[in-house]
Amino acid sequence: MYKKLYEFFEFINTIIMETTRFLKPEECNLGENWVDYYLEISNIKKGETLYECEKGYNYQLKALEDAKRVQDGWICKVQNSQNEIVELYVSADTQYHGPNLFRAPQYLTCDEEKGSVYFIH
Repeated sequence: MYKKLYEFFEFINTIIMETTRFLKPEECNLGENWVDYYLEISNIKKGETLYECEKGYNYQLKALEDAKRVQDGWICKVQNSQNEIVELYVSADTQYHGPNLFRAPQYLTCDEEKGSVYFIH
């Protein structure tokens, strides 16, 4: 049973790694001050590539429209790497910061074969 479970997780990991892209740090043009790369939803512009970075993952998104002010907050349509269209929304009275959006990926990983890379999901 444990062998089959191990084989299953190895299979899943292989699928994830085959569908995951990566960027080398020098490809990101991060500059010296990474703090400048935090992005408020209100500043998103159509056509921009942005990243939602959460719990060690860098999710690449593309803005399909400028962020719009709505009566009770901000909203923006984006497309993820699986070509799904989703809406980012932050309420005007939100008590937390909202999605972790950045202009560049934030989680750097050391891969045995590739060296230091940002895995992009």
